[in-house]
Amino acid sequence: MQVKVLSGELSVHPRSYRGGEEGNRIAAKKAVERVKRRIRQILRPGNRAPWGEVKDELNRVLRGWANYFSCGPRFMAYRAVDNYVWERARHFLGRRHKVPSRGTERYSGDVVFGELGVLRLRRFALEGPAHPGCETRPRAGCGQTARPVR
Repeated sequence: MQVKVLSGELSVHPRSYRGGEEGNRIAAKKAVERVKRRIRQILRPGNRAPWGEVKDELNRVLRGWANYFSCGPRFMAYRAVDNYVWERARHFLGRRHKVPSRGTERYSGDVVFGELGVLRLRRFALEGPAHPGCETRPRAGCGQTARPVR
């Protein structure tokens, strides 16, 4: 079932992979394309801002997007965005520093996501949800599973 929300589209799956009843949210293709478009705007060739400012803005966009889609299975969407970020950052830095090649050796994934400080979304996929309210079966105050009153 597709659900449209203010920030994009969600695919809601009726069964949770963790056995919950509420279902999981998965980033739709349109949402992934939208974040890629935003990354492309940040890492455009005409951006003359210092790398620290560019990195901070990029990380802010990535962290917000990752937190929004942190419920449910997210590895495939995060991997697609990570690969796109690495490709765009590599081109951006290669142009800026006039690297004669594609920049794959000088700006490897470890350099971009490590030394240069860009956020790797797959790190979020391996951890739990970014916020405690993102459980597939919310808990009542008494510690019991919250169920709707019938």
